[in-house]
Amino acid sequence: MEALWQRFRSFVSLPGNFSGVCIDGECRTVGCDGKIESNVTPDICGVCNGDNSTCKTIEGSFMAINLSTGYHEVIKIPPNSRHINISENSEYPTYLALQDGKGKYYLNENWVLNWPGRYTAAGTVFSYRRWPGQPESLVAKGPTNKELTVEVLIKGNAESEIKYTFVISSMQTRWETENSTCSVTCGNGTLLSSPVCKIFTGEITNDKFCDLITKPQVKSYSCKGTSCHPEWYSGEWSSCNNDICEHTQQREVFCTEQGRKVSNLKCDGQIRPNGVRKCPNSKCLYNWQAGSWSKCRGTCSSGFQTRSVTCRHNENGSVGSFSNCNKDRQPPHMRKCKLNHCSREQHSSSVWLTGPWSECDIDCGNERRNVTCMKKSGSLLHPSTLCDPSLKPHSVQSCTSSNCNVLKDSSKNVLYLF
Repeated sequence: MEALWQRFRSFVSLPGNFSGVCIDGECRTVGCDGKIESNVTPDICGVCNGDNSTCKTIEGSFMAINLSTGYHEVIKIPPNSRHINISENSEYPTYLALQDGKGKYYLNENWVLNWPGRYTAAGTVFSYRRWPGQPESLVAKGPTNKELTVEVLIKGNAESEIKYTFVISSMQTRWETENSTCSVTCGNGTLLSSPVCKIFTGEITNDKFCDLITKPQVKSYSCKGTSCHPEWYSGEWSSCNNDICEHTQQREVFCTEQGRKVSNLKCDGQIRPNGVRKCPNSKCLYNWQAGSWSKCRGTCSSGFQTRSVTCRHNENGSVGSFSNCNKDRQPPHMRKCKLNHCSREQHSSSVWLTGPWSECDIDCGNERRNVTCMKKSGSLLHPSTLCDPSLKPHSVQSCTSSNCNVLKDSSKNVLYLF
């Protein structure tokens, strides 16, 4: 017996086969049925010599769009899962993470990214692929020996889709209880809480796939149906429009008897519930209140004024949160303005310059000169339009030459010189 054991003492896994043993230095294959030189292999969900009939492929996707920075759950992978493939479809700043559901991370923990490579988790090896300009992926052959949680780490504005697929066995089942309806439609009755066999996805399967030893007992509970006498039924209130302060809600109100709608006359002896009510809109209890504008301040090119804007209760005047008021009607708290001293400063740097008077007109009427607005810039002068018009010198005046001091007597046609 000891000699026989020495012949079988080496047991190894062989690539492409279920397992193998070394007998007298020679490797021999062993099928999943435990027999030497057997070619029996497990199917895709691990059932030895199975035909995949009990296998179920779980696949889906998770949209990572407009999510906050941090970790977000993608999918929980149950124990005994195989052929796991998790992949992204874009290279946005999103990264795959792997943990045991209790806070122990196997990959990309605490905002720190691991290098691409092979990582052991839940009894299997995951191949983590991440290359510059390429989406990430996680691949494992399985099977897993405990539940895993796949997460996505968001580090910026993301718009990515994470796809997942893995295979489980429909034999992977659990007992759950489901309640029946009440045994009566009115008055007092009973309901039954019965066990059902479910697979991981929540689908009900045959009881033989669950452990019959742990099957829960059927339990009964008391229940109460509707009144056996006529009574008013009130439906759900309709939704409110928060943008309309005087908006109302409606609901159905009618008479019922043993769960059936009957004439309202049968409920005349009871107080009928209201079918209409005013919407409880908190935004209608508050209004915006704006203070006085401050003095204009800033620079000549960008002056501004500010004022306080608060959201106050209509009745007691108390200050509330901005969320209590209608955001679309919020008054502005800042506006542009023009500083008065800016115009004076601009005028002070510009002056009127006058030229010499011209000779008198032929008829000794007027003499003229050039008057130009100029701006000082160091020792140079440049044309300007910012001079004060009220200070502009005259550019035309009556002649003052002695040659023009002649009055013409229109009646005697005699000229007198002064």
